[in-house]
Amino acid sequence: MRKIQQTIFALVLVLGASSASAQVLATAETGGQGNSAVLISANGLLPEGLELLNVYGQYVYGVTDRLDLGPIYGNVSALGYTQHYIGVGWNLTVLRRSRTFVDVSFFGVATVPVNRQDEASTVFAAPA
Repeated sequence: MRKIQQTIFALVLVLGASSASAQVLATAETGGQGNSAVLISANGLLPEGLELLNVYGQYVYGVTDRLDLGPIYGNVSALGYTQHYIGVGWNLTVLRRSRTFVDVSFFGVATVPVNRQDEASTVFAAPA
């Protein structure tokens, strides 16, 4: 019965996601207690007249088997201006595949501006 449920779930997910567009920067699996990793991301939109670049890096450390945590540095450039930011990111496991046939986690970041502070948000949080 469980195999049938997994197959139905996978089919619904594949058929429903065919019209969606998204970018995944992390998996729902945590790295495990004591393990570490480095995440580097560079994204750009370059239409004529608007060049938007976002580059950031994060060191990730497995605090527990369910929680990865680490500092972030990044910058966003648009219209000839650059905004640097620092912050913290996390990945907290909510459900594990070994028990529920799917991995689900609460991934997020919270950042503060380093420069151009009068033109930026005081704190930017992006949970996913």
